[in-house]
Amino acid sequence: MAEKYVVCSAFYLYLGWRLGIDNKPITTNYRRIKINNLEKKLRYQFKNKSILKLSLSHRSYANENKSGDNEVLEFLGDSILGMVVGHMLVEKYPKMNEGQLSLERAKLVSQTSLANLARSINLDKHVLLGNGERNNGGAKKDSILADTFEALIAAIYKDSNFETVQKIINLIFKL
Repeated sequence: MAEKYVVCSAFYLYLGWRLGIDNKPITTNYRRIKINNLEKKLRYQFKNKSILKLSLSHRSYANENKSGDNEVLEFLGDSILGMVVGHMLVEKYPKMNEGQLSLERAKLVSQTSLANLARSINLDKHVLLGNGERNNGGAKKDSILADTFEALIAAIYKDSNFETVQKIINLIFKL
């Protein structure tokens, strides 16, 4: 009889998860597996998983779960990306003038470009969204993906150091 109860409970937890109802119990192991996949794509393993979770937490998720969001990390990640990509361009194209370098950097760190990079590492599968945003296709929106990508870059920086995040950005951008 106890086995029947466990199977039924697991089914209802799964059903609730599929419907977006009280998904905390069922997503723990599932989320851990997904996070491991993200870390493999990045070729970086977080020492502090809470900074990773924060980087993936959209404002809508934070509001529903009474937790922090990724907006300050997004701000920091934007600056880190600008600097590292600028450095990469100067190294690769030493004869380009400042105007050309600025245009090239702007293209590389544009919302569309960052969203495409986010998709290339399956970040759309990891972003934490509130129910309303998730139901409106938030994980596919360029703005959310680009912002989350920037926050993820800052989380790597805060979890490690500048040299490590620079190597990861170089690998992702493949310039």
